[in-house]
Amino acid sequence: MKHIKITKLISIFLTGSIILNSSNFSALAEDDSYLINEQITEKRTQAGQLNKKIEEYRNNIAKLQQEQASLASEIGIFENQIAGTELDIQATEMEIEAVQLEMELLGQNIDKQNIELEKEKDLLNTIIFEMHKADSISVLEIYFGSKQFSDIFGRMQMLENTNEELTNTLQQTSETKIGLEAMLSSKKEKAESLEISKDALRQKREQLQTEIGSKELLIDETASTESKYQALLSELRQEQQFVAQQIQSLQAELEQRLSEMDLSGETPSVLSWPVDPSYKGISATFHDPTYPYRHLFEHSGVDVPQPQGTPVKSAASGYVAVARTGRSYGNYIMIVHTDGIATLYAHLSRIDVKPDQFVARGQIIGASGGARGSKGAGLSTGPHLHFEVRKDGIPVNPMGYLSAR
Repeated sequence: MKHIKITKLISIFLTGSIILNSSNFSALAEDDSYLINEQITEKRTQAGQLNKKIEEYRNNIAKLQQEQASLASEIGIFENQIAGTELDIQATEMEIEAVQLEMELLGQNIDKQNIELEKEKDLLNTIIFEMHKADSISVLEIYFGSKQFSDIFGRMQMLENTNEELTNTLQQTSETKIGLEAMLSSKKEKAESLEISKDALRQKREQLQTEIGSKELLIDETASTESKYQALLSELRQEQQFVAQQIQSLQAELEQRLSEMDLSGETPSVLSWPVDPSYKGISATFHDPTYPYRHLFEHSGVDVPQPQGTPVKSAASGYVAVARTGRSYGNYIMIVHTDGIATLYAHLSRIDVKPDQFVARGQIIGASGGARGSKGAGLSTGPHLHFEVRKDGIPVNPMGYLSAR
């Protein structure tokens, strides 16, 4: 009976050694790993090719921006930006698909490692159980149950080696599983990051679709003639100069009047949001690199998408310096505050204040607009508020003054 237990125990060790060796091999021998890796390589290659094409469009834009401002060059800039963004979206989609394939492959490896780990745990439990049953077998019984000394030492050595091998492999498999799970977590984070990038690109695509409308608006405004385009540029520059001159001429006078008022608690260096930015975020930043007219003049504020007719509030207490209709801004309001700060609100569908009127922080001064062809939209193709901050007459980044929400 004792001899049978020893034989069974040795048989388990032999079986365990075979299983361990075969499991290590099977974990590496993936039938579909090669195909998945091929797909990953193909996706990355395609994304790389698209990125090269995107760079060509960017170079085209740079060349057009170096040319003398003309209607043809302006339209060319729009078209190259749109085409480049389309490819940028495709390249991002390729990268996302590649990451998803990598996650699938890692998931398969983790599943297989889990199966092998459970097999090894079961085997270890069986060995421990059989060792416990055979624990009463003495050395003499092993001796008398063996035909020769080499058999005795062979069996004892096999027991020791197999047990050690099993323990080491179990530890190694656990470490492999932890490593694979860490890699999968990393890939998931990368996929989430790429999804965020994809969402940003979708927004950019929407923005450029709006710029298609801008291109059409530009063609309508100029009747596709170069002379009218140049006249339009001249009007836009004159409007910018007018705003700067108004600030210079009125800033000192209006600030003097503000200094005579009790504005305790007012901090002009911290402005309130004139509209809620959580609706669709910021569609164009200060000095936005994607601003299509940047080669002519910088984007001097931030654009905040809003539904047509959304109430617009004063960012701080001050006096209304300008409330009028311009060529580019459409309906716009400029308010002078203390400490050399002035704010401008453009593309309004409604103006509720008059020049020389005092307004308090948070007071409604008008309503947002910007829908193409709507009253007060100016040169805009989508509902939004264009908001500027000027320090001593010079446009500065509004994000440095707006309070956190």
